[in-house]
Amino acid sequence: EAAGTYTARNVADDTAAPLALVFLGDSSACGLGATKPVETPGAQLALGISAVAERPVRLHSVAAVGARSEHLDDQVSAALCQQPRPNVAVILIGVNDITHLRMPDAAAALLAAALRRLRDAGAAAVVGTCPDLGMVQPIPQPLRSLAGLIGRQLAAAQTMAAVEAGAR
Repeated sequence: EAAGTYTARNVADDTAAPLALVFLGDSSACGLGATKPVETPGAQLALGISAVAERPVRLHSVAAVGARSEHLDDQVSAALCQQPRPNVAVILIGVNDITHLRMPDAAAALLAAALRRLRDAGAAAVVGTCPDLGMVQPIPQPLRSLAGLIGRQLAAAQTMAAVEAGAR
């Protein structure tokens, strides 16, 4: 678990109120595969934000291995129950939507709803779109090509949803 407060080396005043960063989404947001908590995307981003903002960053995650876009509503509810509420929310999601045959437009609509809730609560929001599954060599052909095509369609739909919801 990578949750905790991260302070970059250049931060002179580590007593400043930390920025609240929350990660939502699937196994990629959880940092599945990282051998140390500091290697997770959340910890890496928290350290980077801390260095730029010159203040500590408190990281929390409500992400879950296996999560799909339909789980984002519950994850947003959990994130917004945290005190302090998140200043920044990062969503990494999409692969499980592909493996569960969710249509890209439907998954993107669920993402957009989650982003609107986060933005309405005052959080800046960032989306990491579905990766290109066509690059995953262990997936046999022709499934790899099909997964790649659908994944790219989902990523495009997610990008549009993020922009329309005021996210990055």
